[in-house]
Amino acid sequence: MSLDILDYQESLEVLVEQCMQYMKILFPGSIIYERGNINGFTGWFDSKVFMGKEIYYKLYFIVAKQGRNVFGSFQCRFVDYDRWKPQMMRVLNQIS
Repeated sequence: MSLDILDYQESLEVLVEQCMQYMKILFPGSIIYERGNINGFTGWFDSKVFMGKEIYYKLYFIVAKQGRNVFGSFQCRFVDYDRWKPQMMRVLNQIS
């Protein structure tokens, strides 16, 4: 999992959409599964990403709080995503 501060002031919806577009450029064969918004403060989307011979589950999220935007991502092997996604959604609900 990684976190970083975004210096962009666009709306949460615009930032999530831009991240989805960047992800499709970086990982052209990727598949976006779901996207959502938690309490109006956290936008997220998840995907299946092919990297060489490996397949990964990636969850990207942006938390907008106190005038700051925090970008985060989580990655695990795709075979483990059903175990990790519920855990990560609980984390996002707690920080929203």
